[in-house]
Amino acid sequence: MSKSDTRELRRFWELESLGITEESNTIDSLAFPQDTKFDWTLGRYMVDLPWRHGCWPQSNGFSQCLERLKRLRARLQDDSQLLKEYDDIFKKQLEDNIIERVETNEYDVRYHYLPHHGVIREDKQTTRLRIVFDGSAKEPNQLSKLSYWDGPEFLTKPSEIWPHMPTKLNTELAETERIQKPPVISITHSLVSSQNSHECCLNIEAIMDVSRYRSLLKLMKVTGLVLKFISVLKNRQAKGPNILDAKDLRQAEDVWVTSIQLNSFPDERSKLVSGEVVVYRSQLMLFLSEEGLIRCTGRLNEANLPSHMKNPVLLPTRHPFTELIIEDRHHSVKHNGIQETLALIRENFWIVKGREAVKKVLRKCVVCKRYEGKPYPTPMIADLPAERPTKESEEVVKLYVCLFTCASTRALHLEVVQDLSAPTFLQAFRRFCGRRGLPSTMMSDNAKTFKASAVEVQKSLTRRARYQYQLLKSFVRQWQRDYLLSLRERAINHGSQKNLMIKEGDIVVLKEDCTARCLWKLAKIVELITGRDGRTRAAKVQLLSKDKVTTIRRPVQNLVPLEVN
Repeated sequence: MSKSDTRELRRFWELESLGITEESNTIDSLAFPQDTKFDWTLGRYMVDLPWRHGCWPQSNGFSQCLERLKRLRARLQDDSQLLKEYDDIFKKQLEDNIIERVETNEYDVRYHYLPHHGVIREDKQTTRLRIVFDGSAKEPNQLSKLSYWDGPEFLTKPSEIWPHMPTKLNTELAETERIQKPPVISITHSLVSSQNSHECCLNIEAIMDVSRYRSLLKLMKVTGLVLKFISVLKNRQAKGPNILDAKDLRQAEDVWVTSIQLNSFPDERSKLVSGEVVVYRSQLMLFLSEEGLIRCTGRLNEANLPSHMKNPVLLPTRHPFTELIIEDRHHSVKHNGIQETLALIRENFWIVKGREAVKKVLRKCVVCKRYEGKPYPTPMIADLPAERPTKESEEVVKLYVCLFTCASTRALHLEVVQDLSAPTFLQAFRRFCGRRGLPSTMMSDNAKTFKASAVEVQKSLTRRARYQYQLLKSFVRQWQRDYLLSLRERAINHGSQKNLMIKEGDIVVLKEDCTARCLWKLAKIVELITGRDGRTRAAKVQLLSKDKVTTIRRPVQNLVPLEVN
């Protein structure tokens, strides 16, 4: 890959553009990659201000910038938050040495001033405000001759006669900002052809930051588009559609694994390439596959399993890509624990200290924390309350025990009471009944307490009986008034069988709700049962049951006539 291709690749990635820009023959499109340099130390682009050839501004723009600054400040006074954001941006640029503070002098020809204004994007969350410098500003009643391609006129003269412009930056700071030579990116030939090479591979980690991605699928998609972009630059072909298939995603995964193995296992890889035995990880029995990947082998070579399961790819324990693999497999098993996640991972990958790596990632899983997380640890046990370690009172309190004995089983039940009063005994008796049940017969030694309690129980039962009697009378009155009087109306049967008349000798089928209709028995009506109103509402029927004639009584609604006669 040429230097221009490498520059285009870096520009593509730093701008986070997933498409391929069309080539243009304009001066601007040709000048940008030539005049722009990227400082890998500082992590930003560096570009000199271009000037148009033979032009120089007639003034340094101080008065115009001062006037526009006053108007800008007046507008920002109405929005204190926006004014603070505007000021914070300039302070940050001063700290990063992007801009430099100079002495304010209207007639100082060493400096030229550019007005600025703010561009607000409400749809942006992080960069809502952006400050733009107006390089094409015009002085009042003058045409602007300020341009940015060829620079001022003195640049065409020898450097010895250039004007001297002192700087406030010291030598050490200037040395740290010196543009470093960008690293050369080596690309394996297998990215654009079917050939395999173990000696060179794409160092994808130097181009893409895997820690910026929270999803393995998204990382594979972006990597696949990057590889397609490299293929276009390599073959000088037209841009194709940005459509990825399974082959592209698998190729992106192989590129990442190869790059990670090259950086994480350099000694093992070099020994495998040279044919030496890897002693340090001899238990894994490493070998280099045809794709250039370090794989593990074991005792499953004769098993009826796919090759990727018998020989998984080796991955390091601590790496962002390994964490993405674990998170992806953990989501695939529906957050089903460490063992299931590790088993699915080992179908394709062998992570060094895999269980430890899976545990570390699963500790950060919010879903698992919600359903399986443990509460905060129990704090240290508190001191005893003042009542417990304090010496108890020496006052003696007299108590009594109420003894209940079962006359049948001789079981004992003890209740502690405070005195021998009837209310105290009744409370103990209620506790006894609640625990053991209400006895059918009570016998006592006729003590005063028991006699008084018996009187209280009798009065209580009398009051309860009177209450129940009054409650029953009230219920009967309400039943007669609200329900019984509403039974005057007769229900009229509008059924289609109103002309059927039941009579003796009819052959009927006995209806049984809990039996299938095919199992209903045949019977013969031998007697009709009529009421006081002369209507037949039941009948006696005869049926054969176990070789024996039986006569039973059934209501007419459970007799189904066969209408044989």
